[in-house]
Amino acid sequence: MKNTIKLLKINKSYGNGNNKLHVLKDISLSIDPGEMVAIVGKSGSGKSTLLNLIGGIDKPDSGEYYFNGKQINTSDRKQMERFRRNNIGFVVQNFALINDFKVYDNIALPMRYQKKTNNEIKNRVYTLFESMDLIGKENEYPTALSGGEAQRVAIARALACNPELILADEPTGSLDEKTQEIILNVFREINKQGVTILIVTHDHDIARTCDRTVEISDGKMVYV
Repeated sequence: MKNTIKLLKINKSYGNGNNKLHVLKDISLSIDPGEMVAIVGKSGSGKSTLLNLIGGIDKPDSGEYYFNGKQINTSDRKQMERFRRNNIGFVVQNFALINDFKVYDNIALPMRYQKKTNNEIKNRVYTLFESMDLIGKENEYPTALSGGEAQRVAIARALACNPELILADEPTGSLDEKTQEIILNVFREINKQGVTILIVTHDHDIARTCDRTVEISDGKMVYV
């Protein structure tokens, strides 16, 4: 069985000369299909940088990145755009919804980039509405939603194109405890359907709900 993700000796720095900051140091990591993995560590440890590299938002200085057994050319911008669009869904702490778009259009947006037909989009959006308990919110704007509703819309958008991998960066960081549990249950249900999930979190209670935990300290892997 091929790993969904395999990283080999990944390094990433920012800045130059005396201001150069070595954020990730020889990171090697494998994630199996269908795993739900927590990435933990202190602020500034390199957690979000690692997630951005896996998501193709940033590129490493050195090292190799494999997805489903195929090496990803992180220096090819167009290839990385296609890779993100076709394989990965992103969920972030502040939801990153477009406030001028209705809920329906926020969820539909990734499928429009993939040039899906209006009928395909409608069928998929309403399937997600049902699974995320968002029926009746189609014509709402994000500013009218509760935090939990907004995050469920963000998760639905991340799932719109049936990605193999969900990357979640502090997805419950701005939510109260009750809403946090609702969102975690959503992730568990998604994971049961075979979607691989990586969650960056400061919360060790959240980490304990995952299959395993990866800790980053000062840019290095502490344990897997």
